[in-house]
Formats: sequence, structure tokens, C-alpha cells
Amino acid sequence: MTILMTLLPVTAILIILVIVLSLNSKRKFVTVKMTHWLLIIYVGVLLLSFPFASLLTNDSMTSREKVEDLDEVQDWTRFYTALEAGDIEQLESGQVINEKIYDYSNQSLKVEITGLVKPVYVERKDLDDGIIEALVYTNGFYVSGYDFSDKLVPINFRLENDTLSVLYPDQQTINLSIVRNEFTINQFTGQQAFNDVSGIGNMEVYLKVPKSLQLNGTNVDFQFVKE
Repeated sequence: MTILMTLLPVTAILIILVIVLSLNSKRKFVTVKMTHWLLIIYVGVLLLSFPFASLLTNDSMTSREKVEDLDEVQDWTRFYTALEAGDIEQLESGQVINEKIYDYSNQSLKVEITGLVKPVYVERKDLDDGIIEALVYTNGFYVSGYDFSDKLVPINFRLENDTLSVLYPDQQTINLSIVRNEFTINQFTGQQAFNDVSGIGNMEVYLKVPKSLQLNGTNVDFQFVKE
């Protein structure tokens, strides 16, 4: 829709040009010939715009399901309350954007984060099963009610000896092609011009560790849940 609507100024220019040439031309066949070529050019631009538009919208909202209850999914209070209480069952399965499972037999674990101090939510299991589960939850990244959380580069993990490194991604730029109605149509539909992006894709680390595992960390604010 956006691409086609941008062709309107081109069309207007062509029409004005035809009128000017018609008024200034002394011979009728010149006007007819010029009109003929302008029409061919305009039709050619229209035909070329369709495959171009399909390429731009290949990964657009048309291939995604719309989130029905967006307010509930994006509720910051609900998101962080669930993490702090360890009630991760209350969160949507799609809010887990990374998960790693490690076999671990040592008595202690060092958690290391480069940069600023970050919170890490920790849930102790009821037994010493020798398994560490490292998860990353997000409150989501939505555009016009459609979930684009899969575009987020998630926090990653690396376990070496007795150290678990929490690797935060660099600042990320997400480019999306959005097809929407122009202002002239929105006047009748009531759609706002700039209401597309909502949610900023906050990510939080959640660890499930054996009951007796001792934790220490660098730049880590451990938030123990269910205690």
C-alpha cells in the first residue's frame, strides 16, 4: 500500500506534464505520441512495483499471527512479578528465547557478567540433580500487535570449568518493512499514525540450579526466588 501510494506524486507529475505539452504543442500528433509514452512508462512502474513490494513484505506481519490479548502479554508488572516469585508457568512459552542445559557436578559455581551489574533470578531445586538450566525470558517485541520477538538477539551462556559466563548482546538494530494505510485512509479507519511499535524486548536471566550448589558472581545481583 505504501509503495503504491508513493506513486501518486509521480502520476500527478506525469499528468501535469501531459497537460503542459498539450497546451504548448502545435501539432496534435506530438501530444498523442507523448501521452502514449508516458502511459507506457507509468504502467511499467506499476508492474515493477508489485514484485518489489512482495520482496519487502516477505517477512512482514502477513506471515504472523496477531496477539489477541497484547496488554496481558506485555504487562511489565505481571512479567517481573512472575520472575520474582518463580512462577514462570504464568509466562507464555514464547517468552523463552534461549535455553541451555548443563551437566554440572562441582559444589560451587561462579556466574560472570561483563559490564554493569545485572540481576539473575535463581531458583533452587528440591534435589541435587547435577543439572543447571539457564533460561532467557523476554517481555516481547511487538509491532502493530504482531510478535517479532524472534528478531531479538538473545542473551547467551558459556560454561567453562566452574564459571558460567552470561553474554549480553551488543546494541541491536532491528529493521522491519511495515505495510500500512496512508493518512488519507486512516482518517476514515481511525488508525493512529504512530502506534506500531510496543514493547522494547527486555531480557532477563533465570537459572534453575541444584539445591546445594553455592553461587558467587561478578557484576551479578542474585535474586533468589521461592525462598
